[in-house]
Amino acid sequence: MEIKVYGSNDCKYCNSLKKYLKILRVKHDFIDIDLKENEEEYHKLSNELGHNYIPVIKVGDEYLSPEKEFNTIAEAVKIIFIKSKKGG
Repeated sequence: MEIKVYGSNDCKYCNSLKKYLKILRVKHDFIDIDLKENEEEYHKLSNELGHNYIPVIKVGDEYLSPEKEFNTIAEAVKIIFIKSKKGG
């Protein structure tokens, strides 16, 4: 199952999420929204979601947004881990 994390290397929450996913060996792609090549993709995504909070997580075809699907990084990691095991 494809997992993408949209975030910034300057974001402490994004870095915490990356650290936990690495510890749990959850394969994922990190999309650095600060890089020019990712600006358009993130702009479209933030318009679709109606916010520009990070980190935004894509698990398969589902998006997980801060303050909607999770309130803490621990909650996000748990959701990702469960969904990745079900789908993969």
